[in-house]
Amino acid sequence: MPNTVFWTIFSGASVYIFGQTVHRYILDPLLDFKKARAAIVRHVITNASILTLEKPQNERAFEALKETRKSLATKSIELGGDLISTARAVPFYPLFSFIFRYPSLRETLKATSDLVDLSNNVSNHSSVSHYLEENRVKAFDSLAKMLRFKFTYSDLQLISTGYFMNGKSLEHVLNDTPNALSDEVIRKLKKQSKR
Repeated sequence: MPNTVFWTIFSGASVYIFGQTVHRYILDPLLDFKKARAAIVRHVITNASILTLEKPQNERAFEALKETRKSLATKSIELGGDLISTARAVPFYPLFSFIFRYPSLRETLKATSDLVDLSNNVSNHSSVSHYLEENRVKAFDSLAKMLRFKFTYSDLQLISTGYFMNGKSLEHVLNDTPNALSDEVIRKLKKQSKR
């Protein structure tokens, strides 16, 4: 009888310790990684109006954009560092990235680089603004692919303005109103998504 009580207590304590170890060293780092990815999405959406800005209207707007660009780049580097460090904190990360379809370590490094490229290519007051926009589109689409975002650069432009090119609001589109998009806009969006 006393032997049975000992083994019951021992097995209960062992299961508890094992569960806490798994929770602390595997589940918490995976959750931190998901939070780091979510912080990047929040950062990109919050700064969508800056990231999709084509060209400042005047010199004063350009000067204001310089400071914003510096802070945007700093925050992007910080978030990229958080992403890499949380991915490296997960034991057996390659296994879990395969199981949960997370980006590989190489993809997290590439995503960090793309995030910094995205913020560094914020438009300036020069003739290369079209070139910078192409770089932003490439960087964002690559970032979205690596981190498995569910939206594209065109969606980011929509988020920043709230309107499609025909003036119909995002609210109508989200409510699945059939007349929210004209045929012309649908063709343009399909054309952009094929690039």
